Amino acid sequence: MAYCKGDSVRVKAGVKDPDIPELEIGGWQGRVTDLTHVNDAEEPTIGLAWDSVTLKAMPEWVVINTARRGLSWAEIYLGVADIEPARPRDSECNVAAQCEKMEPRYRWLDLEPEGENIQAVVNSAKSFRERDVLVAWRRSLGAILTFPFLATVDEFQERGPLRGGDKVKVLGFCDVLDDQYGVLVRCRKGRRIYDFPLADLAADDDNSVNAEPIHDYRVWHANR
Repeated sequence: MAYCKGDSVRVKAGVKDPDIPELEIGGWQGRVTDLTHVNDAEEPTIGLAWDSVTLKAMPEWVVINTARRGLSWAEIYLGVADIEPARPRDSECNVAAQCEKMEPRYRWLDLEPEGENIQAVVNSAKSFRERDVLVAWRRSLGAILTFPFLATVDEFQERGPLRGGDKVKVLGFCDVLDDQYGVLVRCRKGRRIYDFPLADLAADDDNSVNAEPIHDYRVWHANR
């Protein structure tokens, strides 16, 4: 059977996921996306993108398992003999919409060692809009951090009174969240008090209860 890009195909009964041997994927359906290796003499394979029906029904543990390893849960490569033609059940627009819905919930899981913690905070937000996720970070950090604590300005500062390497005492959170700078904290350096982005600070005590959540937040803020 000769396939073309965009053809709808179904996985034959009894076929196992090549990356998760305990998972049978017979009946799962998608569209052909890659024919680069279809004529390989030793192991002809075809790249598929799952359709929206398959994505909606995909067990969450499969998505998590795949995302943690940095693999795509929306696509797969299978042997040519493992698939058969099928009638399409949706449109490519449906697939794009379903992927867009799922992606934020699993985006950070492949990031080690921070990914699990970051994803938990992101998923606790009211929505995946950046402002709502920022509110979730403020709530999460507020439940964990203890004040005061000593910190170092750990990012280059183009302007402002504080410079990279400055030592400060962090006194508490500011009342506002800034769309650009994120969570703000009140700091003391000498006799002066400053409002400063938490994302630019590193806790001095690596073994403190504050160190890991601040680091996780900084990673999220830098890559959001």
